[in-house]
Amino acid sequence: MRGNQKVSMPHISRQDCGITVFNFAALASALLRGISKNEPERYFQEGFYLTNITAIQLIFAGIVCLNTAQIQPKANKIRVFWFVAAIGLIGLGIDDQFMIHEHIDNIINEWAESTYGFSGNSITKRLDDFIVLGYGGIALYFVRYFRNELKKFLMLRRGFLLAIILFILMVIIDILSSRMDLARLILNEYYIPAFKSISLIVEETLKLVTAGVLLSMAVKARGVARGIERRRESSK
Repeated sequence: MRGNQKVSMPHISRQDCGITVFNFAALASALLRGISKNEPERYFQEGFYLTNITAIQLIFAGIVCLNTAQIQPKANKIRVFWFVAAIGLIGLGIDDQFMIHEHIDNIINEWAESTYGFSGNSITKRLDDFIVLGYGGIALYFVRYFRNELKKFLMLRRGFLLAIILFILMVIIDILSSRMDLARLILNEYYIPAFKSISLIVEETLKLVTAGVLLSMAVKARGVARGIERRRESSK
């Protein structure tokens, strides 16, 4: 390294540490409680408290985005983005809590079977995964649409990239493990129960971490918005 050149390190805030510690404690608690019952994945299943924690973080992130939208001047186009983000995050939280996209999958498949006698296949029985992919596609569309307005929030780039990576990994694992037919193509039957257990733990962990990243990003964005608004008011 030449002279006194410094290496720029990413800023880690108190909220990042707080969210990380809280989520780690929740994950460790779920795993240890499951192990005590000889069922490590038990509390990583839908409907247990990790689902509640994930949903709460998503909904809270949405509320923070709503507050960020209210901070922005009414004539500012970015205000629309934060309203959309708020609706999307709150909707995701409600969906996760009440398993809405899973119910939609079941309703469509049951309707197809009762109406046309079609019992489904490997693709149609994964409609819930495609719905989740649709959520991700909608999010990417709005980020791209408002990309010029989001330039003032460049500090969110790393968090957004991390959220995308975690989201993609989560969907891949869900696709592989939801019906086990794909997993059986690459694994011996002996390993399927272990794979199902591990994939469930990993999927819910990724989901919780993604919710934490989105919450952290929302709080940081609100801080940036407040700073911009203070400077605007002081310049009058």
